[in-house]
Amino acid sequence: MPQQFMKYILILITLYLMLLVGAPTLFARGTGPADWIIRNRIVKDFYVGGQYNGAIFYAKSALRRMERKNSTPYKLVESLNDLAFLYYSQKQYDKAEPLYQRALIVLEQAIKPEEPLSNKHLWLADTLNDLGELYRVQGLYEQAEPIYIRLLEIWDKTLGPNDLNSLRIVERLAELYQAQGKTAKSIPFYIRLLEGAVKNYGPDDANVATSLNDLAVIYRNEGLDTEAEALEKRALAINKLVAKEIELGPDHIEIAEMINALAALYRSQGEYKVTESLYRRALKIRKKNLGSNHLKVAESLDDLVEFYRTHWQYRQAVKYLKRAFFIRVKLLGRNHLDVAECLAYMAELYQDQKKYTKAELFLERALIIRRKKLGPIHADVALTLNNLAMLYSQQGKFEQAERFYKRSVVTYEEVLGPEHLSLSTSLNNLAAFYKTQAEYNKAKPLLFRSLAIREKLLGPEHPYVATVLNNLAMILRAQGRYGSAKILFERALAINENALGPSSLEVAAVLYNLASVYRSLKQDEEAKAAQKRAIDIHVKYKGDP
Repeated sequence: MPQQFMKYILILITLYLMLLVGAPTLFARGTGPADWIIRNRIVKDFYVGGQYNGAIFYAKSALRRMERKNSTPYKLVESLNDLAFLYYSQKQYDKAEPLYQRALIVLEQAIKPEEPLSNKHLWLADTLNDLGELYRVQGLYEQAEPIYIRLLEIWDKTLGPNDLNSLRIVERLAELYQAQGKTAKSIPFYIRLLEGAVKNYGPDDANVATSLNDLAVIYRNEGLDTEAEALEKRALAINKLVAKEIELGPDHIEIAEMINALAALYRSQGEYKVTESLYRRALKIRKKNLGSNHLKVAESLDDLVEFYRTHWQYRQAVKYLKRAFFIRVKLLGRNHLDVAECLAYMAELYQDQKKYTKAELFLERALIIRRKKLGPIHADVALTLNNLAMLYSQQGKFEQAERFYKRSVVTYEEVLGPEHLSLSTSLNNLAAFYKTQAEYNKAKPLLFRSLAIREKLLGPEHPYVATVLNNLAMILRAQGRYGSAKILFERALAINENALGPSSLEVAAVLYNLASVYRSLKQDEEAKAAQKRAIDIHVKYKGDP
């Protein structure tokens, strides 16, 4: 303490001697910026040394000099803010507030409304931040809210929405709404904090787990337990992963398994970009530990294949599936069942792209392997027959299609019995084939049988039941039996709405069909309403009607 005291005595003596020897006057008649700079240094020295009264004295002196000299707005603002901060640090909030408010007025007069963003706005942002903090610490949340919102707009435009400065203000607003009991209003801000954490730290970082848990607490408070539980699972998986990385290192083979589990959670919650990055990281770790030709590497490739397929990125999906296929051929041989699985999946990818000839070749090869390994009476053989029948039908090979559909039905019956969901699906597919051939009398009994199986096994309110009802209604509509078709469409619609939600794509599909029946029955208003609702749902999911 004596050394600190002597330091400030020496500063004062030095200043006095400078005055005596004719140096530029610091306090009475300084004309250049040196006096203001030296005063600010003295203020900071006093503040750091805990001499708050001295700091306030010289801060006031610096402010008076700026006022008398008609200085630039920004030097005046700095002096105002420095003095306000000193009062704030001493909890003299009533003295700090008018200084911050005055600094805001000076800045607003200096910055033209149409002026592009520049460093001037950063001065404004700093002042808004200080004033917002002043209100926040006093619990004056209503006064703080518009200040923070305005500050956030500046940071978003100058630094970007994922900058840590912007996210700090997002956090302030989230906490502010929470403190006022406005939980619902805080949710978008907690969601943005989570997204920012993922962007800045990566999807498997401890900071992300913290944000997940924070948002989960908010959801719990709002009674959104399902949403909260999903976030808590992700947070738990991340924390376990982080702990394991500390224990084993980030590239240990066990880490890949945990990353895959975390990726599955992200995917189930619609976080697709994050899912891709995690799957890629797991693949990289497995290749590093196991080499490029290992079944675990093939499994990681499978995960990416399925991811790309669900996002219609077929070129990527085919590329990775081919790599997985060649790994399995090399390790297991050309006639292994896992190779047949790859071939069947490749067929599905080409079928999705309407490349039916290629799809047919792969699927026929898969059928040969499965028959050889499993025998002709097996559920996997029945599935392959069904899928080949579909391919034949899409290429106009109707005789082959009918023959393979029938063989699929017979095989399922022999393997699984007369009441199995797979048999129901096969019956439904054969009925759909007959419908395309306008052979409605052949289709209807198959659909009634399929419906009976599903109602018995799943109950009358299951979406799979709605699928068969929709198909039956389409046949009735094709036969001109619009009243009967309407009843079945409306029942299918009600089931899907209750089971899948009012905005699901399955609901939209039934609405399109129902609209056509309404038009046939001259119920034009109902038709328009159903059509509009179907289009709105489709646009929401796909981006176009």
